[in-house]
Amino acid sequence: MGPEPGGAGDAGADGVSAPDASPTITMRLAAEAAGSGLLTFLIVAAGLLAERQAGGSIALAALITALAGAAGFLVLTRALSPWAVTGFNPALAFALILSGRVDFLTGCLSAAAQIVAAFFGVMLAHLVTNTGLVQVATQIQTGAGVWTGEFLGAGLFVFAMLSLTARGREALIPLTGGLALLAIALATPSLCFANPALTLARSLTDSFTAIRLLDATAIVGVQCLAALGAWLLHLWLSPRREG
Repeated sequence: MGPEPGGAGDAGADGVSAPDASPTITMRLAAEAAGSGLLTFLIVAAGLLAERQAGGSIALAALITALAGAAGFLVLTRALSPWAVTGFNPALAFALILSGRVDFLTGCLSAAAQIVAAFFGVMLAHLVTNTGLVQVATQIQTGAGVWTGEFLGAGLFVFAMLSLTARGREALIPLTGGLALLAIALATPSLCFANPALTLARSLTDSFTAIRLLDATAIVGVQCLAALGAWLLHLWLSPRREG
């Protein structure tokens, strides 16, 4: 989503343009995995600690968790933007494939790396907070209210990212995405972060951010539908080029 290092516009001291040094697929996957794993760690660990220290206040725990997720996205996206182009998010990867901005193989491999890394992020959060490694989530997150919130939240996030990318405003993605995630998390009953990898990983914790696996699977489907809807809306709103 950010500018790639070593682009064609770079020039050496002698005025001769340096050759392209585009990130390899391995570098991209490593960046996506690192971002996804660390973002999941920050959100789950913040939820665990907030649950313990918020004195029973669900509102305060939700605020702390949402702030951690928003800040984590901002920092990680700024740090990894030259290599990570799908925002550590399989739903965004899906939309970018549809829009032709990411090729099919890169998008699918990025999504797979994000999901696997998110599972490790949960285990790392448990390790840091002395909660073991893996738990089985029992928190129920289902129903029309949850699904509608997830659809709107994921659709808003993906649409915002597509719009900024299409207009060449990638520099605004970290802040815009972070603020969008903060607003979405605080406005949805499931503490939505609009991210299928994180949603699935939340089934491995039985803490404040937990989502039962059955419910997490359904939510992932809703998030993917929201990404499709966001892409269609962006396509419809985009100006047509006369051929």
